[in-house]
Amino acid sequence: MKESLSAKLYNFIQTFGIIPTDTIISYFKNYDDKDIKWNLKTLKMDGRIWQIESNTITCINQANSKLSVDNETITAIKVMESFNCDDVDYYFKLSTKERPKQITFVCKEKLYDISVITEKDKFIEMAILENQLLTNADESINIVVVENKETGKNLFKYGYDAYCMFNSENEPVFYQE
Repeated sequence: MKESLSAKLYNFIQTFGIIPTDTIISYFKNYDDKDIKWNLKTLKMDGRIWQIESNTITCINQANSKLSVDNETITAIKVMESFNCDDVDYYFKLSTKERPKQITFVCKEKLYDISVITEKDKFIEMAILENQLLTNADESINIVVVENKETGKNLFKYGYDAYCMFNSENEPVFYQE
């Protein structure tokens, strides 16, 4: 039995807690924008989701509306989006204790971990990786989002299989060793 768009939207919002509405629409780009907006409106009217700032931010409940949007998670979602939402079977937002990893997802029977390392926090994240010796599972494909190629190349030693940067059209571009 195929999951309805409404159920997919609800599960997505429930997983990420608070998320810009345009990120939701972008992730579900295989569906008509009008259908997505109608389903979001219905979920809101049913009291299943909450929207703030003129519906530009969507969250699972009013309590989450007081939280801020996690930009690293949004960046990881953009990477996951490039895999096509209909091909992604499962996705999980990881806790902050698993940083710099943001999202784990399954696509076409392959497990992916997405990490985001910003230039601003690069040295903190690298220290965390050094301390943990990054126990990346051999069965997952580990992708790290970086701001420049040098940082990406330096992260292969921590068990990453590929790195990703966004091009001028804000689309992810993947690189492997």
